[in-house]
Formats: sequence, structure tokens, C-alpha cells
Amino acid sequence: MYEQSLVKKITEIVTWSLLFLLIPFVGLGFFAEGSVPGQPLYGYKRTIEHIVLGFQAFDKNAQTLYQLALVDRRFAETEKLLTDTTLEFDVSQITV
Repeated sequence: MYEQSLVKKITEIVTWSLLFLLIPFVGLGFFAEGSVPGQPLYGYKRTIEHIVLGFQAFDKNAQTLYQLALVDRRFAETEKLLTDTTLEFDVSQITV
């Protein structure tokens, strides 16, 4: 009886700990969804995309459809970068 109570308490502690550890990562994922190259969360967004792609390794059709969706996403990001007038490019490193 004492062992069951101990196992239950350990399970609860592990569950709550994982919950509190995962919440910030999920929140970052939502914030990173709209990021474009050059923004701080863009690397996090790309990491999530690679993880999702890895989960689809056994279903080639799903993997291909996801890759096509990523191509569309890259085009949308490029269009957003090209139409955003607030971007300033650092040209100080360009030598002629």
C-alpha cells in the first residue's frame, strides 16, 4: 500500500513537471509560427518543421505533402520579406 502511494506521488510529480516544462516550448512554437528569416524565433520554427518531417519518415505521401506545404511557406516568407518596407539590409560588409 505504501509502495502504491509512493508510485502515485512520483507519477504526479513527473507529470506536473513535464507539463510545466512543455508549456513554454509550445508557447514558443505558436509565437514562432509567423516568424520570417532574420527574426529571433525563425530557427525555432525551422527546428519544429524538421521534427515534424522526421515523424513522417515512414509515410512518403504525407512527407511529400508536408514538404510541398513548406515550399509554399517559404514563398510566403519571401513575399513578406520583399514587401516589408521596414527591413534594412546591412550592406557595410559588401566589398566591390
